[in-house]
Amino acid sequence: MLTGADAKMNLSDTSIENNWFNIKVNIASSENANNALLQKRYNDYLPYTTPAKRRDSRAKNSMEFYNCVIFIRESDTTQNSEGIYTAHREFPLDTDWHFYGIGNIGDSKKTDNTRVNDPTDIKEFCVEVSDNNLPNSMFQTGVYKLDDGSITFDPTGMSDAEKMERMVYPITEEQWNDERNLARKAISLEGYVSG
Repeated sequence: MLTGADAKMNLSDTSIENNWFNIKVNIASSENANNALLQKRYNDYLPYTTPAKRRDSRAKNSMEFYNCVIFIRESDTTQNSEGIYTAHREFPLDTDWHFYGIGNIGDSKKTDNTRVNDPTDIKEFCVEVSDNNLPNSMFQTGVYKLDDGSITFDPTGMSDAEKMERMVYPITEEQWNDERNLARKAISLEGYVSG
């Protein structure tokens, strides 16, 4: 039996083994519908077979989620003089188990082997369309259009709203691979692209 970082499990009989999962609690939106149901419909009814599906028929076109119930227990025992557990974020008065919420457990976006994602193929990727007009949700191309119609890779001095208005999409492969493209450089530092 494998343990620690080498241990893997699969969410279902048709899931790829994995050791990196997300748990999302239904607080601000109905994640059971968004994550568990809508992504499954997208995966089930996609009208073409992707390269990842040809490599492994179990690969999904989005993250895979299942409903779950979440209990948490904060175990740090450091207390102040009033008996408050100072390192606790949710339950400062005890170290008991508490019902926290209902939600989903699913694979992470960091698990390229479980989904359609080949880091060596720039044409293969997952897209999320929720809130795609917000700065932190919008795909950052790293290329911006100036008033004279030329492009720049340097958004210095632009507000978030200006960056969204001026961001060029789609961009060319040359623009993506340009050494001045800070968006590409940022994700390459995280290991999502080589170079």
